[in-house]
Amino acid sequence: MSSFNLKKVKLRGAKLPWYIYNETNFILITSPTIPTTVEDKKNIIFAESTVMGLNYTPITPARNGNRTVSFSLPIIKRTPNSAFGNTGIMAAFEMLRNNDNPSLMSLFGANQFNPNPKVIYHWGTHTLLPQEYFVKRCDFSHDTRFVTKTGHTEYSIVNMELELDENSLLYEAERVVRVINARKGLVDSVSQILSMKGRPY
Repeated sequence: MSSFNLKKVKLRGAKLPWYIYNETNFILITSPTIPTTVEDKKNIIFAESTVMGLNYTPITPARNGNRTVSFSLPIIKRTPNSAFGNTGIMAAFEMLRNNDNPSLMSLFGANQFNPNPKVIYHWGTHTLLPQEYFVKRCDFSHDTRFVTKTGHTEYSIVNMELELDENSLLYEAERVVRVINARKGLVDSVSQILSMKGRPY
């Protein structure tokens, strides 16, 4: 059995740890390790108009796509000398990609028409308020070099993609905060430019 070295992943020290909240099942998932990069995307979609003879294609603003946030998170064994490795925290992630999670009140009952859990997330993004997301992808990659004596994983990578719910109250609040914060950003930028010394990179 291999042993896992904590120095291989970046730890946060005293700062706010990485977290994601499963609001459907009331489970907080957190980790001392962090994603090294958070991809934050939103498509801007234009409609093209074909006009015979033109040397270019006119475009017209059509709509915007949904905002998606994606990242990869390393998960390591949480307790020393555990025969079950990191199966506990991985079970919490497993709940995010299933809609048949029974409640503690009814451990053996699950409705097939239940939606998949929604999550609250903002860690590593620029939005001031945490936002509500749908879980579009929650894939695991288990490194078989790090397993317990019973064959359970000690080192896994969780690959997640979240899609913003723009119908939530949190997003409505963020829309207002965004406009106010953008003005503050202008002041911050001008202040930094005026106080900058040396090269701009």
